[in-house]
Amino acid sequence: MNRSELLEIKKRFKFKDCSFSGMAYAVFDNEGKEIEGADSTRFLTLDDDEQKKYISLISKAYSSAGGAFAEDVTVIGDDARLLTALAQSDIPDAGLVRAWAQQIIDNYDADGEFALLVFSDAYDVPAKDTGKNKTGESEEVYNYIAACICPFKPANGGIMKTADNKLHASDVIKVLGNPVAGFMYPSFNDRSSDYDNMLCVVKNDPERNMIRGIYAADVPDYVKPQPKKKDKGNTEDDGLTTLAGEQSEDTFATADGYGLYQEQGISQSEGVDTSIRQNSDVEIQTRPENFGENIETLTEKAMQEKLREEAMMEEESEQVFEGLNNFHKDQVVLPEDKIIERDVNGRKFFLVPESLIPYDKLKELLDSLMNE
Repeated sequence: MNRSELLEIKKRFKFKDCSFSGMAYAVFDNEGKEIEGADSTRFLTLDDDEQKKYISLISKAYSSAGGAFAEDVTVIGDDARLLTALAQSDIPDAGLVRAWAQQIIDNYDADGEFALLVFSDAYDVPAKDTGKNKTGESEEVYNYIAACICPFKPANGGIMKTADNKLHASDVIKVLGNPVAGFMYPSFNDRSSDYDNMLCVVKNDPERNMIRGIYAADVPDYVKPQPKKKDKGNTEDDGLTTLAGEQSEDTFATADGYGLYQEQGISQSEGVDTSIRQNSDVEIQTRPENFGENIETLTEKAMQEKLREEAMMEEESEQVFEGLNNFHKDQVVLPEDKIIERDVNGRKFFLVPESLIPYDKLKELLDSLMNE
């Protein structure tokens, strides 16, 4: 059976859609070596809560997750005849279920109590086209059994009512746990009954060995799935990429992404030169001594572009004056009643307030100093 065929049948394993006609069970003893009880009944005679619990168990029996073996197994001879008789009956015969359970006991190395549950059903298979759309009425009735093996698990006890309507205290009770093996016979291959095969779903090695022993099937050993580990050097798993879709070489990733932003901010500020920048022959003071503690740090790229634009807009003789003037006008409060002298790399600069000397006179003075 493929996945879509299995899902088509599993859709019926819901309380409102379920149409099991009968069920039977066999209970294995404390050591899983003998059968303590076997019984069969009409499924619809059970109360709703009990039906829901059984449906929940059988619906979990066909999960192929977690490294489970979920494939068809060839069934021939007496095994095929036994299972066919169960599949074609409205209520599975308790004697046949007991015989099947004995085969399981003889090949199953399991400790503790468990039960074999068998449900019978009939499915009117609707005709469908290649697009899986229904095109007509049923062309075949698929008679099958759905079965599972469930171990008993301890559960919290309490005050319980006995069969003769008396109260009895019990510390521990046992209930059926989730299935460890699931069966469906015949297989629903090509949306039709395949009596040569039975779908088997098992996970652990004891159940795998059981299938090998009863049906001589080629079942591989169970291999526990390994969780995928993230490779720190694998850029595909980091999840933080540049706009071009490639991982940045100096990306600093954290769980909330804030570390990345913070780290990039630090790397940008560390490269800023706070002394004197040179652009051709023009020297411009970018951060005077004792000034600018509260000035926002500019990035390397922004500063270079700023200097380049100033150099293109002003002539060489005006760049020194304009660069200093603009810088201090925006960021430094100068006294308006005195001239300030600055010595930068052996060259003297004078900051003269406009209130003390007109601009044209100041320019003449600067020109005369530069010509000396």
